[in-house]
Amino acid sequence: MKTSNHTLRYHDLYIEGFALLALVISFSEPIMLIVLGVYLVILRRRIRWRLLAIFVFLVLARFLVFQIGTNQAQIHDTVQVVAVDDYAYSHRLTINYQFHKYHVYTYDEIAVGDYVYLHGDVKAYVNETIPDGFNAYTYYLCQNVYGQIDVYELRFVRHGFHLMTLREKIMDNVSTNQQPIVNAFVFGKNHLDETSKDLYRSLNILFLMQTTGLHAYIMVLIIKKGMFYFNVCERTKEGVVLFIYGVLCYINAFSLGVVRLLLTQVFRLLNKRFKWRFTPLDRLFIICYIMIMIAFWWVYSTGLFMTFLIIITLELTRDRYHSYSGYLKRLIMSLFIVLVCLPFTKAIAPLTIVLLPLIIIYVTCILYPLSIISCFVNGHHGLLDMLINGFNSVMTYLNQQTFVLYLPALNHITMMVYYGLFVYVLLAIYKKQFMIRLFVLSSVFGYSVLSKRYIDEASVYFLDVGQGDTIYIESRSCQVMIDSFEGSTDFLKNHGVYHLDYLFLTHSDDDHTKEAHDIIHEVGVSKVVINPYDTYDSYHTPVVIGHAGQSIRCGNLTFQVLGPLKRYETANDNSLVLSVMIEGDKFLFTGDIGKQVEHDLVSRYGSLLKSDVLKVAHHGSDTSTAKSFISVVQPSYAVISVGRRNQFHFPHLTTLETLSVFHVKVYRTDEAGTIILRYKGMQKLWETTINLSRFLV
Repeated sequence: MKTSNHTLRYHDLYIEGFALLALVISFSEPIMLIVLGVYLVILRRRIRWRLLAIFVFLVLARFLVFQIGTNQAQIHDTVQVVAVDDYAYSHRLTINYQFHKYHVYTYDEIAVGDYVYLHGDVKAYVNETIPDGFNAYTYYLCQNVYGQIDVYELRFVRHGFHLMTLREKIMDNVSTNQQPIVNAFVFGKNHLDETSKDLYRSLNILFLMQTTGLHAYIMVLIIKKGMFYFNVCERTKEGVVLFIYGVLCYINAFSLGVVRLLLTQVFRLLNKRFKWRFTPLDRLFIICYIMIMIAFWWVYSTGLFMTFLIIITLELTRDRYHSYSGYLKRLIMSLFIVLVCLPFTKAIAPLTIVLLPLIIIYVTCILYPLSIISCFVNGHHGLLDMLINGFNSVMTYLNQQTFVLYLPALNHITMMVYYGLFVYVLLAIYKKQFMIRLFVLSSVFGYSVLSKRYIDEASVYFLDVGQGDTIYIESRSCQVMIDSFEGSTDFLKNHGVYHLDYLFLTHSDDDHTKEAHDIIHEVGVSKVVINPYDTYDSYHTPVVIGHAGQSIRCGNLTFQVLGPLKRYETANDNSLVLSVMIEGDKFLFTGDIGKQVEHDLVSRYGSLLKSDVLKVAHHGSDTSTAKSFISVVQPSYAVISVGRRNQFHFPHLTTLETLSVFHVKVYRTDEAGTIILRYKGMQKLWETTINLSRFLV
């Protein structure tokens, strides 16, 4: 423990602190209870059990209070609006009801603080339905938002005042005159266009700032330096710092990063005033505990734990970098931050790591302070615009030129092994020892890649992308995606897919092609296959026109293009129709074709259409899936990709009845989440992500 002796002394509250941290994480990740048990056994002689018992009791009591009212099925009351988010065609209201929040979508103009009469059903957000994908439930739960309201009635009652009313007015006054990135910097709210979102997401700049509060910390540090040079007395400096943190907390809507900084400053002053002599680690865990007791929903925030992991790591490794100075010191710190965040960011960009200290200095010391000033000073801010445009240009160039290695998402067990090995690496004393342990750590990701790619013979994923289509097919020699709606890119990167052999785009509708450009740019595609009668975007990769009768070879798989047979009047009917044999099962993918196209396919191919698995056309609409078509295809299984509570009321009852008549087993993404068919040896296994059902066939 040589590298962390400076922190392990005095009260040693960090011992109980690590136990509490594991307990708190277990509310969202129950597997952490195993880690907690092992930790308690190992340190049983050093833990102050009475003190730990008191803390555990208070945490559990706070959890029970937090759970009050969470089983709400319907709201039929006057509620207050606490936040408003504007979208292209609607507004999303966040309302407060019985100490919890809910989302309501409306076209009416409602302001923060207004009271509205609301009658509607509560629809809870769902857990992740794409493997290693976006988890709407925990994402909104960490903001104390429990669900969305299906509205029966919504009407304005009266104007009111809310704590955030003034902040909203400030935002309205300054937002129209600023670049979107300024609002994101200052207010902690993302107003970026899609291009800027992709740029800053890839660099993790906004995430680093908003999660850790780094921007606020650097600005306060600059102000403290200025007060030092002007010989401001210590008491005044402390008051100014507290005031600035308070203001920044407010304009950032009490984001956890800035709240942590405020509490840290308060506790530091108390520690100094009463000579408590708490170590940095002790203070860190006490602040974490206080934050959870104040806002228990932060337990479900990935950002909270990433922040504390970063700070704990930098504290425990201080002896590794404190003897260096300038850029080299910040580079070593940046490397530690990247390694800590790696299981969450799942990307390694060597050039970005090298430049990260300079990027942080530029953003926090120049762009952020100027953005703050520009929001409260009228007039044209040409200098700031020039600096932001120049920064965006440089970052865009780096983003295009930088090699990025996307790593697969780790499961819970592998992630715990990673952090255990990470600590093991940090405790190395000699350089050779450090390199050996680092090699062992790297092997964790290597194993994860192999386990995802090479254990199964083949797998077919019907992704739950909402009201759209995305199918991913992988074998040991072929990786293919058919269509690409929302969530497709993240799935590929989290799944450890570095390159696709083919991307089939059945037709040009947005619900089939939305993320095609992202996949080509961020993942890479050898060839894009499109139909000959539709108008697509221009793709910066080789494009193949798929004609009926054409065979496309991909490793051990051969895709047969069955349609379109001719030019039809609609984009849906011009969809590519594909057939492929996988491990003895024949799959038929039909895009959004209608009954006329189905009739033409039957006339052309007849019994050759017979398939084991059918991807039902057009999300289960009654414009497709004719009885004559199903009688020829004779599928054993049918998959319908459809969004929950969609406005078209897909799948239609007629379609479901047709499939039922022919005794077809139906899987729906709106009910089952992502649907996976895995082949393992002589077995095939159907899996669904919502109800976790598994069926051996």
